[in-house]
Amino acid sequence: MSDTEISDSSFFSVFFNYTLYYLKKSIIFILIFAIFVINLCALSLSIKCNKSEGIFFKISSGLYAFMFGILYILINYYLYRIKMKNYPCDHVCGNPFN
Repeated sequence: MSDTEISDSSFFSVFFNYTLYYLKKSIIFILIFAIFVINLCALSLSIKCNKSEGIFFKISSGLYAFMFGILYILINYYLYRIKMKNYPCDHVCGNPFN
């Protein structure tokens, strides 16, 4: 092997190691961002579905939805509101800021 082949293989191995290292470091931030987005979607869903309720019910439901986003979407919205009550909150789609 010549010196260029050895330096090329070491360059690629070093590049691969650095890329893998920073990819592992960035996964935690990507997961935190994904959980935050899911929690915000659950909060928006909670606010839209409980539009006609009282202020304390809206606040408590919104806090629950923001803190336990995936659980809120699965248990409270999907299993309770859609499966048991057959009321899927059709007005959720559209402008989320209304």
